[in-house]
Amino acid sequence: MGMKQSLNILILEDNPDDLFLFEEVLLSSLKKKPNIYHAETLEGAMDKADENPLDLAILDLNVPDSFGLDTFLTFKKDFAHIPCIIMTGIDDIEMAVSAIKNGAQDYIQKGTLSSTDITKTIRYSIERHHLLTELSNTQSELKYALDDAIMREKEISGLLKGARAVLEQTDFETAARRLFDTCSQLIGSTSGYIALLSEDGGENEVLFLEAGGLPCTVDPELPMPIRGLRAEAYRSNKVVYHNDFMNSEWVDFMPKGHVVLKNVMFAPLVINEKTVGVMGLANKVADFNDNDAKMAAGFGELAAIALQNSRNLDERIEAEKQRENTIIDLRKALSQVKKLSGLLPICSHCKKIRDDKGYWNQIESYIHEHSEAQFSHGICQECAKKYYPDFDLYGDDEDQE
Repeated sequence: MGMKQSLNILILEDNPDDLFLFEEVLLSSLKKKPNIYHAETLEGAMDKADENPLDLAILDLNVPDSFGLDTFLTFKKDFAHIPCIIMTGIDDIEMAVSAIKNGAQDYIQKGTLSSTDITKTIRYSIERHHLLTELSNTQSELKYALDDAIMREKEISGLLKGARAVLEQTDFETAARRLFDTCSQLIGSTSGYIALLSEDGGENEVLFLEAGGLPCTVDPELPMPIRGLRAEAYRSNKVVYHNDFMNSEWVDFMPKGHVVLKNVMFAPLVINEKTVGVMGLANKVADFNDNDAKMAAGFGELAAIALQNSRNLDERIEAEKQRENTIIDLRKALSQVKKLSGLLPICSHCKKIRDDKGYWNQIESYIHEHSEAQFSHGICQECAKKYYPDFDLYGDDEDQE
């Protein structure tokens, strides 16, 4: 890295003679005249650094308002981006070395360095500082990338664990609890619940409640009206959160004895574009953020799938029961039909039928009992002629004419 032609250099030195000599050496060392800012106190030096874009600071550690290593450490705390060279006397070399160990680039011993040494020291100090800064930035970026990769891995692992809970579901309450616990652990919340919309659509019915070890005297069996921040999740079908809930407008809706809520997040369970329940998460040590909201939304979707699967399973079980009942009824009816299709003992005179118990029954009674047939009585043509010859029941006379 090449050094620019003209440098902005701050010199902290309270001795006029030392300042004059150093400026003369400095001016003769550099190819182009530098812009020199001078201060006699640490406070004045920090003001100069705050007001001007400096390339380098040359600091005498012993000035009227500061002494020793603290001079450098105080300056570095606010201006870590400015490379520093320590200017020291013969008796203060150990202190200068301590400053280097704490981040100074080099030191200059008063009255001993040549113009060539001054030039090299300044050049190397600036370039070394830039390299160290780039290295530090690269390390920070790598650490951020690594931390982000670790977090993404945890999130993917958590979502996969949640997906397994859905696939391995035995009942919705078990799957919902596993999803809630996994989401809470991933996000860092310690309290919460899952509640489903009541049949009339007016309230939440709490499936389970996790107080996180905090005092809570609210009966979880009591209905939970849809209002406050929770209502926003139902209305928007989106995750909502608040990081100062006890000072929010919604705190008045909390019933007496409720868990203290530092922060709150609600993730909706959406089926067919309608929120049918919510996953409530609360009391994260840090604030909830948008990434937490994305993760909670994912777990809310998994919970909605688990709920839909549970409902589908219930409907399938009910349909199977109805089918089994229908089959039983059909088999029963079929067995009755088979009785009528077998060999039936019938009296050759009175036409009564003998049943399995040996009793003789009127034929119409027996058929009615063993089938769905109903009887209505009438008289056939032959019987009409035989028993009622005086009545023309079938219009035979007209036919004869």
